[in-house]
Amino acid sequence: MENLEQKAVDLLNKIESLVSQQSQPAWDTIVQLAKVSAIGDLAITIGLFVLAVSFGMMGRYVLKTFNKKAAAYEEWRNESYDEKARLEQPEDPDENFYCPLMFIAWIISGVFAVFATSKLFQVWMWVALVNPELAVARQIVEKLLR
Repeated sequence: MENLEQKAVDLLNKIESLVSQQSQPAWDTIVQLAKVSAIGDLAITIGLFVLAVSFGMMGRYVLKTFNKKAAAYEEWRNESYDEKARLEQPEDPDENFYCPLMFIAWIISGVFAVFATSKLFQVWMWVALVNPELAVARQIVEKLLR
Protein backbone atom coordinates (compact mmCIF):
# COMPACT_ATOMS: atom_id res chain seq x y z
CA MET A 1 0.00 0.00 0.00
CA GLU A 2 2.83 2.33 0.86
CA ASN A 3 4.47 1.55 -2.49
CA LEU A 4 1.22 2.48 -4.27
CA GLU A 5 1.03 5.78 -2.40
CA GLN A 6 4.63 6.53 -3.31
CA LYS A 7 3.90 5.84 -6.99
CA ALA A 8 0.85 8.15 -6.85
CA VAL A 9 2.92 10.93 -5.25
CA ASP A 10 5.65 10.49 -7.86
CA LEU A 11 3.07 10.61 -10.64
CA LEU A 12 1.52 13.79 -9.20
CA ASN A 13 4.98 15.37 -8.92
CA LYS A 14 5.70 14.58 -12.57
CA ILE A 15 2.36 16.06 -13.64
CA GLU A 16 3.04 19.18 -11.55
CA SER A 17 6.47 19.64 -13.12
CA LEU A 18 5.03 19.22 -16.64
CA VAL A 19 2.29 21.76 -15.91
CA SER A 20 4.76 24.25 -14.45
CA GLN A 21 7.06 23.82 -17.46
CA GLN A 22 4.23 24.43 -19.94
CA SER A 23 2.40 27.17 -18.05
CA GLN A 24 4.98 29.94 -18.62
CA PRO A 25 5.03 29.63 -22.44
CA ALA A 26 1.23 29.46 -22.44
CA TRP A 27 1.02 32.58 -20.26
CA ASP A 28 3.48 34.42 -22.51
CA THR A 29 1.40 33.49 -25.56
CA ILE A 30 -1.80 34.73 -23.91
CA VAL A 31 -0.13 38.01 -22.96
CA GLN A 32 1.19 38.50 -26.50
CA LEU A 33 -2.28 37.73 -27.86
CA ALA A 34 -3.79 40.42 -25.64
CA LYS A 35 -1.22 42.94 -26.87
CA VAL A 36 -1.77 42.04 -30.53
CA SER A 37 -5.52 42.31 -30.04
CA ALA A 38 -5.10 45.79 -28.56
CA ILE A 39 -2.87 46.83 -31.46
CA GLY A 40 -5.56 45.56 -33.85
CA ASP A 41 -8.21 47.61 -32.03
CA LEU A 42 -5.98 50.67 -32.25
CA ALA A 43 -5.47 50.09 -36.00
CA ILE A 44 -9.24 49.84 -36.49
CA THR A 45 -9.68 53.09 -34.55
CA ILE A 46 -7.13 54.86 -36.73
CA GLY A 47 -8.82 53.47 -39.85
CA LEU A 48 -12.20 54.78 -38.68
CA PHE A 49 -10.68 58.22 -38.11
CA VAL A 50 -9.15 58.16 -41.59
CA LEU A 51 -12.54 57.28 -43.07
CA ALA A 52 -14.22 60.04 -41.05
CA VAL A 53 -11.72 62.63 -42.28
CA SER A 54 -11.97 61.34 -45.87
CA PHE A 55 -15.74 61.59 -45.98
CA GLY A 56 -15.60 65.01 -44.31
CA MET A 57 -13.17 66.21 -46.96
CA MET A 58 -15.38 64.73 -49.67
CA GLY A 59 -18.34 66.72 -48.33
CA ARG A 60 -16.22 69.86 -48.25
CA TYR A 61 -15.10 69.26 -51.85
CA VAL A 62 -18.72 68.86 -52.98
CA LEU A 63 -19.63 72.11 -51.19
CA LYS A 64 -16.72 73.99 -52.81
CA THR A 65 -17.64 72.63 -56.25
CA PHE A 66 -21.24 73.70 -55.81
CA ASN A 67 -20.20 77.18 -54.62
CA LYS A 68 -17.85 77.63 -57.61
CA LYS A 69 -20.53 76.60 -60.09
CA ALA A 70 -23.15 78.73 -58.38
CA ALA A 71 -20.83 81.77 -58.37
CA ALA A 72 -19.95 81.32 -62.05
CA TYR A 73 -23.61 80.95 -63.01
CA GLU A 74 -24.63 83.95 -60.90
CA GLU A 75 -21.86 86.05 -62.46
CA TRP A 76 -23.01 85.01 -65.93
CA ARG A 77 -26.64 85.85 -65.08
CA ASN A 78 -25.70 89.32 -63.86
CA GLU A 79 -23.77 90.19 -67.04
CA SER A 80 -25.34 92.45 -69.65
CA TYR A 81 -27.03 90.94 -72.70
CA ASP A 82 -24.08 91.71 -74.97
CA GLU A 83 -21.60 90.08 -72.58
CA LYS A 84 -23.86 87.00 -72.22
CA ALA A 85 -23.82 86.49 -75.96
CA ARG A 86 -20.03 86.58 -75.95
CA LEU A 87 -19.56 84.25 -72.94
CA GLU A 88 -20.44 80.60 -72.87
CA GLN A 89 -23.25 79.79 -70.47
CA PRO A 90 -21.90 77.90 -67.44
CA GLU A 91 -23.68 74.87 -66.09
CA ASP A 92 -26.54 75.69 -63.78
CA PRO A 93 -25.62 74.02 -60.46
CA ASP A 94 -28.25 71.51 -59.42
CA GLU A 95 -28.88 72.13 -55.75
CA ASN A 96 -30.93 68.94 -55.54
CA PHE A 97 -27.81 66.94 -56.46
CA TYR A 98 -25.02 68.68 -54.56
CA CYS A 99 -26.71 69.36 -51.21
CA PRO A 100 -27.88 65.79 -50.48
CA LEU A 101 -24.51 64.45 -51.60
CA MET A 102 -22.73 66.85 -49.25
CA PHE A 103 -24.99 66.04 -46.30
CA ILE A 104 -24.70 62.29 -46.86
CA ALA A 105 -20.89 62.56 -46.89
CA TRP A 106 -20.92 64.58 -43.68
CA ILE A 107 -23.36 62.21 -41.97
CA ILE A 108 -21.20 59.21 -42.87
CA SER A 109 -18.16 61.14 -41.63
CA GLY A 110 -19.93 61.84 -38.34
CA VAL A 111 -20.90 58.20 -37.87
CA PHE A 112 -17.32 57.05 -38.45
CA ALA A 113 -16.06 59.75 -36.07
CA VAL A 114 -18.46 58.64 -33.32
CA PHE A 115 -17.42 54.99 -33.68
CA ALA A 116 -13.73 55.91 -33.73
CA THR A 117 -14.10 58.11 -30.66
CA SER A 118 -15.97 55.41 -28.76
CA LYS A 119 -13.21 52.90 -29.55
CA LEU A 120 -10.55 55.45 -28.66
CA PHE A 121 -11.97 55.84 -25.15
CA GLN A 122 -11.95 52.10 -24.37
CA VAL A 123 -9.70 52.03 -21.33
CA TRP A 124 -8.81 48.34 -21.52
CA MET A 125 -7.44 48.72 -25.03
CA TRP A 126 -4.86 51.18 -23.69
CA VAL A 127 -4.20 49.01 -20.63
CA ALA A 128 -3.54 46.02 -22.89
CA LEU A 129 -1.06 48.09 -24.89
CA VAL A 130 0.80 49.29 -21.80
CA ASN A 131 0.36 46.35 -19.43
CA PRO A 132 -1.00 43.27 -21.23
CA GLU A 133 -0.60 41.07 -18.12
CA LEU A 134 -3.18 43.20 -16.30
CA ALA A 135 -5.58 42.99 -19.24
CA VAL A 136 -5.25 39.19 -19.32
CA ALA A 137 -5.79 39.00 -15.56
CA ARG A 138 -8.96 41.08 -15.97
CA GLN A 139 -10.23 38.75 -18.71
CA ILE A 140 -9.57 35.71 -16.50
CA VAL A 141 -11.39 37.27 -13.55
CA GLU A 142 -14.34 38.17 -15.80
CA LYS A 143 -14.53 34.57 -17.05
CA LEU A 144 -14.42 33.24 -13.50
CA LEU A 145 -17.14 35.58 -12.27
CA ARG A 146 -19.57 34.63 -15.03
